[in-house]
Amino acid sequence: MKSIVCVALFAYLAFTGPGLAAQDTLPEFTVKNRFGKIILSWVNAYPVIKQISIQRSIDSLKGYKTILTVPDPTSLTNGFLDIKAPDLQSYYKLYILLDNGKYLFSKARKPLVDSSIEKPVVQVRKETKSAEPKNEIVAPPQPEAEVTRKFDLATTNSNSRKRSDGLKPDTMKAVPPKEEFVPSSLVYANPDGNITIAIPDSKRKSYIIKFFEDDGTPLFEMDKIKESIMILDKVNFMHSGWFRFEVFENGKLKEKHKFFIPKDPASR
Repeated sequence: MKSIVCVALFAYLAFTGPGLAAQDTLPEFTVKNRFGKIILSWVNAYPVIKQISIQRSIDSLKGYKTILTVPDPTSLTNGFLDIKAPDLQSYYKLYILLDNGKYLFSKARKPLVDSSIEKPVVQVRKETKSAEPKNEIVAPPQPEAEVTRKFDLATTNSNSRKRSDGLKPDTMKAVPPKEEFVPSSLVYANPDGNITIAIPDSKRKSYIIKFFEDDGTPLFEMDKIKESIMILDKVNFMHSGWFRFEVFENGKLKEKHKFFIPKDPASR
């Protein structure tokens, strides 16, 4: 695969559901608490916009201070990962400068826990219809790329010996619950399958990111990363499924992780 990749700078799609419709349109915006990380995101529908500044305060009415002026306010989708948030309860609002000196402030928002990320739920049901109780453990559906192995804890067939009471032992099948997948905070997939790269200190340190197929086959790498938030188009990966990556900071391995790109709805 060619090492040239399609990157849209300073854009971010939050994990709030499929497509752009799941995000708020300016002056509204979304603030999510995702795994303890504060993520702001929005969609820009203004024909002309000169500046967007993000402000933060511990109070919903006063004490706001600007923590970032967005480098490219004209992007259709945009966002910010607040790695220096003092807590998970601060308030945020946007200062929006339009054409001809007109400006406005958004309403103050407080982070909401990202409810779209669900933890696996294990349900146990006991039945007493037969001579011995039977337990069934049912796990929620997993991504199609992850195949869950099923284990027969006790099986019988026509050649089994009968018990002294004339009944065959019950068959108990269980699907072991799968550990929750926790995405990386540096490189992760958006709901539409595009990959977000969020490296806040990229201007002060040297970063290289190498991408691989799930079996370890090298795909391509990105070097001289100078932007804090980027979007890597999923077309660079050619297919859906699991992919792996390695992040190097100043020549040293900082993180090894993976992400999952789902199939497009039209191709299913």
